[in-house]
Amino acid sequence: MSPFGRSNAAHVKAAIEAAFGSITALIVKELHRVDGPEILHTVGMFHADFKYRDHRLGTWIVEDVKSTPTKTEAYKLRKKIVEAVHGITITEIA
Repeated sequence: MSPFGRSNAAHVKAAIEAAFGSITALIVKELHRVDGPEILHTVGMFHADFKYRDHRLGTWIVEDVKSTPTKTEAYKLRKKIVEAVHGITITEIA
């Protein structure tokens, strides 16, 4: 693990892959609203650590770096809502 923490280590890995062209459009700390079509106001926010286009898979990838203490019940609920409402899959990086 990086001496700067899991999130920074994952960021460096993604930046290297972007530099070599296997991924493009790297977005760090993308913000997703926790809401839905029938909800009139935002009920929360979800910050995904990374989003990028993976050319090997031909798809967008959304990743969030998580440790056991940060994987709270509130986090799990926000993740499920964002995945359902926005039609994305959030991959957790340990």
